Amino acid sequence: MSSILRRFLLNKTLTRFKYVYHAPKTKIASKYFIKPYHFLTLLGGVTFIYTTYYYTNIFKNVHEIKLDLNEKTSSREKRFIKFASIKYKDQLFMTPKDFMESLIEIEPNLQKKARILTKNELISPIFDIPNNKGIISYMEYLFLLSILKRPESGFKIAFDMLDTDKNRTIGKNEFLIMENVFNHKLLSKGNLNKNCFKDTTLIIYFFGVDGTKKLTYEQFHKFIINFQNEVLRFEFNQYSNNSHKISELDFVKILLKHSNLETNVYEQCLQKVLNRLRNPVGITFKEFESFNKLLTNLDDVSVAFRMFKLAQHSISKKDFNKISKICGCDLTQHLIDLIFTIFDGENGSLDYNEFVIVMRNRINRGFVSNEKHSWKNYQQCVRNEMKAAKFV
Repeated sequence: MSSILRRFLLNKTLTRFKYVYHAPKTKIASKYFIKPYHFLTLLGGVTFIYTTYYYTNIFKNVHEIKLDLNEKTSSREKRFIKFASIKYKDQLFMTPKDFMESLIEIEPNLQKKARILTKNELISPIFDIPNNKGIISYMEYLFLLSILKRPESGFKIAFDMLDTDKNRTIGKNEFLIMENVFNHKLLSKGNLNKNCFKDTTLIIYFFGVDGTKKLTYEQFHKFIINFQNEVLRFEFNQYSNNSHKISELDFVKILLKHSNLETNVYEQCLQKVLNRLRNPVGITFKEFESFNKLLTNLDDVSVAFRMFKLAQHSISKKDFNKISKICGCDLTQHLIDLIFTIFDGENGSLDYNEFVIVMRNRINRGFVSNEKHSWKNYQQCVRNEMKAAKFV
């Protein structure tokens, strides 16, 4: 009776799903008959395999997509590949947001699959950093990095050299020459330099879709100033919490972010600032911008430091302020006091060796060296850094 009841209930259940179970009439048939739970097991297995395959492809990391990293791949290429989030014909590109994050973060905030671009998106004439509109190729990535670390005078000289007819305008081909000049030392033999698609958003923004527009120096200069300002504003806002100031400690963290200091030395430096800071008033964006403008003139600052070194003269706060003004930067006394707190030498002077090394890492966004060092190791690095700055 119980057997009949179980069969009745099973038939009712399967009928509800439009499946009718007919029990085999012989023992041999019963042995090979596919029962309902066999079907459900098979369905579950297929679902599991499909789901695993689907989500594995959806969440594939962007830097696993196409390019093989090898010993010829530079650190800049690796960073570009890591943060680039869009792709066109197997070539990776950045959005303005990707570019900003690559300057601030060590790793991407999200691991995402590269979005595939259409040709119309690639040749859009809109380049708007705050609204994340625009496409950045690897060559343009290098060029934008160079904008952040070079003074305006360097671009003015390059622009004037290419402006052969002296009408303060250049064409697309001349601009590409200037771009290659500034990128020359940064290029490697890696994958990203091959078959680089040049006519992306920035080129079209300057010269139009057909490439016939002319770029004036006033337009180029305005672009440089706005671009540097947007990058600094983005970095400042990471620490400001919607305020018009950042704390002195956050300012120090920004300066030391790419210093590659050992953790204990880094913590000691922060603690030293906390111990000596009597009246914290914060750092405004104008102060932050002025100091970063000084860093774009670091080679000129280094020359001035060399003169003091040859004269065996220490650098006081008054001397540092004078050097800053010669470089076109007006630093507040509060900011100068903070700098001397971080890089203090003997008798209240500036340890300019430490200053040059750490600030060079700052403007190069950590691409100079990957080796960790302590304050003692600075002396071993000084000679190489001085050579790079033409000190010796």
